[in-house]
Amino acid sequence: MHIGIDFGAKLSGTTAICMGVVGERLEVTCSKKGQDADLFLNAALKGKAPATVCIDAPLSLPLAYRQAQRVPDFFYREADRQIKAMSPLFLGGLTARACRLAHEWSKQGFSVFEGYPGGLIKSLKQVPEYKTTKAALPPFQAFLETTLQTSIPELNSWHEADAVLAWWIGSRIEQQAATSIGNPNEGLIWI
Repeated sequence: MHIGIDFGAKLSGTTAICMGVVGERLEVTCSKKGQDADLFLNAALKGKAPATVCIDAPLSLPLAYRQAQRVPDFFYREADRQIKAMSPLFLGGLTARACRLAHEWSKQGFSVFEGYPGGLIKSLKQVPEYKTTKAALPPFQAFLETTLQTSIPELNSWHEADAVLAWWIGSRIEQQAATSIGNPNEGLIWI
């Protein structure tokens, strides 16, 4: 089993998790507004033994914070520049929380990867509208179910859709079909 997470602000109710096995119906749940997202995730993972956890959140900082470089970049990692992602520093506390959770989960034996659902979508051809309107969710869900050949419960938000995409990236990592972007010494982003 692998798990995909769309990680949001701590109390915003936008953290979503997708778990399951290829070919079976996936489970997708979202935190509630005012609920601590970190506690929500730890409760969801309790008693589980996922081979892979793929989280849509930065899991490292630019290399400039760990070693001197000729021309240090204190804002972006190589991967961020390559795929035009936000700086882990712009995301501040979210990055720190994600790094802490990944550290805790790694100690439990989980392999934790940073995924980028938007990057996966950009790499595909003929994808329905993505992150436009709520009305675009059902056709996007149909695309996911057809492509993944897996049943998905009704998606209520793009956060839940991104959790499914993070799950898909986790599946691709396990199948050695995922693409990594960036410098392995600094932190990779997977699509």
